[in-house]
Amino acid sequence: MARYYLHLRDLEGVLHEDDEGSELPSLAVAREQALRGVHELVGEAIKHDDELRYEAIVVADEQGAHLAAVPVVAALPSTIVSLLKHPETVVPTDRLNEYRHHADECRRKAESTADIDDKMCWLKLANAWLDMVPPTQSATVLADWPKPSDEDSKTSH
Repeated sequence: MARYYLHLRDLEGVLHEDDEGSELPSLAVAREQALRGVHELVGEAIKHDDELRYEAIVVADEQGAHLAAVPVVAALPSTIVSLLKHPETVVPTDRLNEYRHHADECRRKAESTADIDDKMCWLKLANAWLDMVPPTQSATVLADWPKPSDEDSKTSH
């Protein structure tokens, strides 16, 4: 068995080295371990509502040669990857109005609540719905959506 090291590469390209490594039977098994590690990184970031700080796990051998890299995107379902790359091909046009409707509903709930924390939660949900609108469609779908102003900022504090 050979020793493989699973290094983390952050978003700035800095490599955070695995000092211990693991005895594994093959490079294929090391890649599987790296993929499991990427799943854990993504899962933990989602579970803790945290930003993902890494872009890949790099598999290296005992001599330090980089043999493979498993990007974070490998942990995502293919539908989500397609949505990120080409949202206009994944989201049906009639669904855009549904997203807008949900965003409007959240905004109305935000306007009708007195609790500042509830208001912020509703506005975040509204923005999440609007973020689902592909950039190529946002101008038409969001044409009459209110634009944030300095006055809005002052009233929310």
